[in-house]
Amino acid sequence: MNTVGLSNKNIRFSDYLELTGREPYRLLFPLGLLLAILGVSLWPLNQLSLYSVSPSIAHPRIMIQGFVNAFILGFLGTAFLRLLESRPLTKKQSWLFACLLLILSIAHAAGFFMVGDLLFVLCLVSFVFCLFSRFTARKANPPPNFILVALGIFSGLSGGLIELFSFVSNLPPPLIILGRRLLFEGFPLLPILGVGSFLLVRFLKYQKEEDFIQSVRSIREWKKKAILAFVMGISFIGSFLLESFHFYRTASFLKLSVFLAYLVFPLLMDPKALPQKNTMAFWTRFSVLAFPFGYILLLMDPNHALGWLHNIFILGVGLLIFVVATRVIFGHSGQQEKFAAKLLFLSCSAIIFLVATILRIVADFDYSSRLLVLSFSSLLWIGGCVLWALFVLPSVLIPDRG
Repeated sequence: MNTVGLSNKNIRFSDYLELTGREPYRLLFPLGLLLAILGVSLWPLNQLSLYSVSPSIAHPRIMIQGFVNAFILGFLGTAFLRLLESRPLTKKQSWLFACLLLILSIAHAAGFFMVGDLLFVLCLVSFVFCLFSRFTARKANPPPNFILVALGIFSGLSGGLIELFSFVSNLPPPLIILGRRLLFEGFPLLPILGVGSFLLVRFLKYQKEEDFIQSVRSIREWKKKAILAFVMGISFIGSFLLESFHFYRTASFLKLSVFLAYLVFPLLMDPKALPQKNTMAFWTRFSVLAFPFGYILLLMDPNHALGWLHNIFILGVGLLIFVVATRVIFGHSGQQEKFAAKLLFLSCSAIIFLVATILRIVADFDYSSRLLVLSFSSLLWIGGCVLWALFVLPSVLIPDRG
């Protein structure tokens, strides 16, 4: 008898392979975690003289093009297609994306950055092609907030292409800065704005189900919300243009304004909200607040931008990815009762990430021992990831009861 969908026990490996098609998160989330550990481990390996390639170049590429990309593709390949009521990905497509993600990350780690960037662009183009063919055959409209997800993918493609061209031609410095902002900020942050403004309000029960249905099915309301999302996304991308011409504080103010207006205030300041008090809800709020906090620090002190950006990436992007992934994995394995539970492992991981962030920021103020502090920060972050993985990732082998 086929065990898929009939039990919440671990399934056979052959059944798992079949599930990776219509639920690619089961493959891409674990892979994304492995790529994250690879990307962060470069710092302590370099400190031990076991890795000779510059981590300052390989690390951000693996983290964005590998780790973040894997979770974006895994989430969209599962949830977005369900929202469209369209056919799922095939098993071959899911494994193609996994192979591209793995190979591009290995290429970056080995110092073949042009090869890695090329594979990243190919991965995104392939994913967009798969989504487009299903989008045209959809039975339902996507949430209007997902305009920001599309802009994020556009940013990733544009930034990746600019990086590719920079290897073979002398591009003007403003264009190089723009490309890096599109790739390293636009690609991860715009999807968070889009998915967060739609998904997190439902996680926290800030939005009634009928309000969500109305926002999707009413063409008038859909267009209004889509236009707002587009304006916010273009404004965020506009901040990269400002940065490319060295208007750093103005750019930080614009980014701060977008996050406050579109995500933080609607999500956390709604007087009608009835916030949940479970572990996932608490760390969701914490990670959402990390974005404006980071941009305020950037606004005040642009000279230490890299450290403040890591506040955004570790406590904002990274922590939010782990919280959402926890919800997705438990929700698709028949463990919805854990949504309201006290998840000690998640709190411990989040606290470890917080300490790792503090050390990462300290490293930029202590140049004499910067690499050593970076290594300790990296090891702590890896420890938090492993702890999370031990409690969550085994559930990718458990089918949904439905």
